[in-house]
Amino acid sequence: MSSTEHDLGEALDADFLAGGGEMGERIRRYNWAPTRLGPLPNWRMLLRLAVNHCVKSPLPVIVHWGWPDPNVLYNDAFIPLIGERHPRRLARGYTIHGQSCVLRRKQAWKGC
Repeated sequence: MSSTEHDLGEALDADFLAGGGEMGERIRRYNWAPTRLGPLPNWRMLLRLAVNHCVKSPLPVIVHWGWPDPNVLYNDAFIPLIGERHPRRLARGYTIHGQSCVLRRKQAWKGC
C-alpha cells in the first residue's frame, strides 16, 4: 500500500460518513453486522470511499455493493426516487429493491 493510500485510509477511518446528511447518519447507526458487508468498522477502504462520495454528493447516488444480491446504500438526494420505501431500502438487496425504483429513476432523469 502506498503512503497516499495509507493516508486516505486513515482519513476515511476517522469518520467517512461525516457531513453525509440524513443517510450518512442512518448508515452510521445501521446494524451492518448481520449483512454481508459486516460491521461498519470492518468495511474495506474501497467501500468506505464509495459510500463517502455517495453520501456527500448533491446528485442522486446509489451504491449496490456485492453480487449476486448486493446491499444498497444511497444518499439524501436519492430519497425522493425511492419515495415511501425510504428508509426501508437501506441495506436491502437489489432483487428486493424492485423494478418500481428503476422506473422512478427513469422518470426523474427525463427532464435532464
